[in-house]
Order: sequence, then structure tokens, then C-alpha cells
Amino acid sequence: SVNQALLKDTARLATTLGITTRLYTEYKEARKVVIAGVSAIGHGSYRLEIPLDKRIFPFLSESFRERVEAISPAKLAYHRRIGRSNITLPPSLEVVKVSVGEASAKEVPTWDIEVAGTGNFISQGFIVHNSKLTMKYPAVWLMEPGAHGEVLSIAFAGKDQHQDAGAKIIHFAPNTSSVITSKSISKAGGRASYRGLLKVNRGAVNSKSNVVCDALILDDQSASDTFPYMEIAEDQVSIGHEASVTKVSEEQLFYLMSRGISEQQAAGMIVSGFIEPIVKELPMEYALEMNRLIELEMEGSVG
Repeated sequence: SVNQALLKDTARLATTLGITTRLYTEYKEARKVVIAGVSAIGHGSYRLEIPLDKRIFPFLSESFRERVEAISPAKLAYHRRIGRSNITLPPSLEVVKVSVGEASAKEVPTWDIEVAGTGNFISQGFIVHNSKLTMKYPAVWLMEPGAHGEVLSIAFAGKDQHQDAGAKIIHFAPNTSSVITSKSISKAGGRASYRGLLKVNRGAVNSKSNVVCDALILDDQSASDTFPYMEIAEDQVSIGHEASVTKVSEEQLFYLMSRGISEQQAAGMIVSGFIEPIVKELPMEYALEMNRLIELEMEGSVG
């Protein structure tokens, strides 16, 4: 569909029914397309995928419903979705869901994944709550020309918490591009740290990368650290880095409270606006979960 807003509304409606959907951007830039045998210029294409759910069957055409019901369970079992890539996984590759209970000191394994050719790997993220020390440091190696890597990170450090988050991206091939966007919130004496490594190896000409690190501090007891590191071995590259640290001021809270908003709601609105650029890029169900978590963390954060 070319109507992204319509698909987003449909995704929200499905979410209220407990149906997890996926909204994908096939392309945004103008390009030549062929529609029903007619050449045209397309300015965007989006796709919404909805899992098999018998509650929506009555709204499908009879022929389409028959096609859906004819899909064998075996085919569904071996045609699994990894991030935004629909690929057939060999028996040697396993998808693992890691679950760690509350107040647990359990260590879980880590994996290295290499994606070649036109394949894509997108980690759909994880949410850790009530952990005293959390370290998150995903790494992306761009091995072939034209490869692109992107890391979106949100860290919320509350009382007695240290959220140590970052990312590593290494450009090995020419014409590769990457983006690291990291946002952190600290409150009640919490500490948030960003550690980032961006490396462009020799031969990776015309590489492009942009790193953005933003921190929001809610009180005088909290802290934020940023440790960016860049190693560039080529001249013909475009590299950008931005960093900011912001503290919620009494003036901001007073302005919102003068509009009839409570102090806690005002602080929550400021935090929601701060993380909005990342949340809007998340799949619908993760965005909802993130907003719920932020609301939970913000309870009693002021006053």
C-alpha cells in the first residue's frame, strides 16, 4: 500500500485485539515501478503483515481464506521470520528466546551472527527491568559493498541502577553506511553510560556514518557518561557525531503544571517527547511495551 497512515491505524486496531503485526517500509524514495503492466513512478510502498488468526477469517474473501487455510503447518514451521527478513532457516540455525526471572543472577550465552549477500539481520530488541547493572553492546560488521547497519538504543536508569549501553559498528567495505542513535534517561540517582566504537577500515571508501548520543537527567543525584571512540582509516568518508546532556528544569515543569498537568505527568511528557524519535521506529508491539515501561518507571519520579 502507499497509504502508511492507514496501515498504522490497522496495526493499532489489531494490537487492541492482541494480534501482533509487522509494518515494513519497502521503499520511500521515488523509483520506477510497474503496476498492472503500466510503468509509473512510485513514491513509497509499505506492507503490513498480520499472523494467521481465525478471528479475522470472516473478513477475508472466500478464495483468499481457502488459500490461507491451505498453508501446511510444516511450511510455517520452517519458514520463520527473522527481523524484517523472511528467509528459510537451515536446521543448523536455531532461534532462541531468552527468559530470565526477576532477581536472577543467571548468565545467558551470546552469539556472533554474520550476514552475507543481500541478507539482513535485525535484532528486535529486548527490555530489561529492575536490573542493577545492565550492559548492552551490539556489534555490526559491514562486510560487503552497500551494506547498511543501524542501532537504536534506549536506556532508563532508576534508583541503584547502572545502564551501560552502547554499540560497535565496523565498516569493512566501500559504500557502506551506518547509524547509531542512543538515548538515556537517569533518575533517582541512576547512572546511564554510552560506549560507542565506530571504525572505518582502509579500503572502505565512501562510507557514511552518523552517531547521536542524547542523555536526559531528571534530578541532581543522577549521572550520565558518554565514551565515544572513532577510528577512521580512510579520507573519502562522511562521519558525524552529536552528543547532548539535558536536565529537566523547574521552568519546564512549572510551564506544564500551569496548564493543569500534575508534576508527575509533566515529567512523563518530557521523557516521552525525548524518546519519541526512537519509539516511532519500533514495531508497534515494542513501542507499546516501551511506553508502558516508561510510565511504570516514571511513577513517583518527582515530588
